[in-house]
Amino acid sequence: MPPAKKTARKRADREAPEHRRKLILQAARACLSEKGMRGFTLKNVAAEAEVSISLLSHYFGSVEELLKSVFRSVLFEAQPAEYSKPRNLDEALSSLRDLVEKNFNADYYSRKNLLVWLPIYEEMLLNTRTRRTLDKIEQELQAEVSMAVGDVARFRKLRIDAEEFAFEFLAFLDGLWLRWCLSERRETQRERGAAQRFLEAVLGPIEEP
Repeated sequence: MPPAKKTARKRADREAPEHRRKLILQAARACLSEKGMRGFTLKNVAAEAEVSISLLSHYFGSVEELLKSVFRSVLFEAQPAEYSKPRNLDEALSSLRDLVEKNFNADYYSRKNLLVWLPIYEEMLLNTRTRRTLDKIEQELQAEVSMAVGDVARFRKLRIDAEEFAFEFLAFLDGLWLRWCLSERRETQRERGAAQRFLEAVLGPIEEP
């Protein structure tokens, strides 16, 4: 491991449990992007994180569980853990705007993440069990987006299939992100604007008046 990498990251076993888990996940993503699924082993991830295999197993148990955690870590979070229904349209629109902003967060909307997603896509394509497991996590995200969309539609008395619209919106976001990754641009205003127009075409204006 290059000296710079060692000095850039504190040893995970010296950190508080939650921070330690975060550092291990960062190492797991790095290992996955650099070595692919064939090199995504507990041994390699432990070496990348500079922790023992037993400590890694304590947090994640198995390679399968670690991959699930990595998958969750590269999804943007649509809603907070304890979601409360909005009391009015303004709150519903605020939640929807937050959803868009989280999608364009630099930690998520990055070219670096593409190198993590590609081996995950490959594994999902080749491994039915992995595909079914990770698809459940994807469905959780879709359900959260569906709630946010449904709340706005409810206050505006719009008759839409929120679940289907959430599916289409997430697919659209994936396409925007992939095309941006393959471009040479750094700014994301074009993609952000397209995402907003996609929502407004069905839900109406989402910006604050």
